[in-house]
Formats: sequence, C-alpha cells, structure tokens
Amino acid sequence: MNAEPDLDPNIVAAMEGLSVIYTHAIAALVGAAVAAIAAWNVQAWRYDAQIATLKTRHVETLQTISGKTAKAYDAVVKYEVQVQQDLAAKDVQHREELTHAKTETDRLRACVRAGTCGVRIVTTAVPSARACAGPEDAAAAGVGNGAVELDAAAAERVLDLRDSVHADAAKLAYLRDYARTCYRAGIDAGQLND
Repeated sequence: MNAEPDLDPNIVAAMEGLSVIYTHAIAALVGAAVAAIAAWNVQAWRYDAQIATLKTRHVETLQTISGKTAKAYDAVVKYEVQVQQDLAAKDVQHREELTHAKTETDRLRACVRAGTCGVRIVTTAVPSARACAGPEDAAAAGVGNGAVELDAAAAERVLDLRDSVHADAAKLAYLRDYARTCYRAGIDAGQLND
C-alpha cells in the first residue's frame, strides 16, 4: 500500500512560491551574466579600436622618424664625402708644394756641386763691430753689410736645413688645413643636427 503523506497546502504553496523565486533569480542571474558578457564585448571592441588607432599612430610616427633619420644620414654621408674630397685636394696641393720645394733644393745642390753657384749668407754688421772686415760696398745703404760665401760642406748643411724647413712648413700647412677642415666639419655637423 502506497500511502502518500498528505502535504499541507500551505507548504505546497510555499514550495511553489520558492520555486518561482528560484526560477526568477536564476533567470535574472543568467540575464545579468549575458548583459555583462555583452558589455565586456562592447568594451573590448572599443579598446581594440583604440589600440588599433594607437598602433596606426605609432607606425606613422616611426615612419616619420625613419624618413628623417634617412635624410639626416644621407646628408651626413654627402657631407663626409665632401670633407674627404676637400682633405684629399689639400693633401695633393701640399704634396705638390713639397715636391716643388724638394726639386728646387735638389737643383740648388746640383748647382753648388757643379760650382756654378754657391751659398752665401748675407750679414748686416753693427757699425761698432768693425773687427770683422767683410767686403763692403761703398754704395750700399747700410754700413757693415756684406756676404760670406760658405764652403761645400756648410752649403750642403744649409741646403739640408732649407729642405727640412720647407718640408716642415708644408706639413704644418697641411695640418693647419686639416684642423680647419675638421673644425668646420664639427661646426657644420652640429648645424646638421639642429
């Protein structure tokens, strides 16, 4: 025998009311979850759009920087080439001057060795120093002016000294021009950076 207990109608009504409340609560929770997911997706779309805009701007900025860098690099390379060409031209000029001076000194050496010319030192004596009697010219403007002829060995040393002086002068002129070019290159390079 199956006997079902009789349930109190108030309890049954309360249980049905709870069932309806639970159903409504679950439906509300599901609705809230769907709304939250939808809001999340909308917000994600907005963020994606903002991120895409930022990425586009970033790429444009990088392209602008890259273009300016390439132009600056090209300008620096052209400037360096010009400076190198200027230095090479100065080098050729100073080598030619040095070669010319060396050729002239060699010509003078050959002349002295052949005896067709000599090396003389022109002196100016002070009027009170009459102990050294050198050849004087009565028509000369100054009293005590004269010239002393050097022997072959002394003439060679004087020509060696002349050669050394010309070589050093050419080297100094080259270094001066090199320093000026480098200094100007530094100033101009500073102007390129502005």
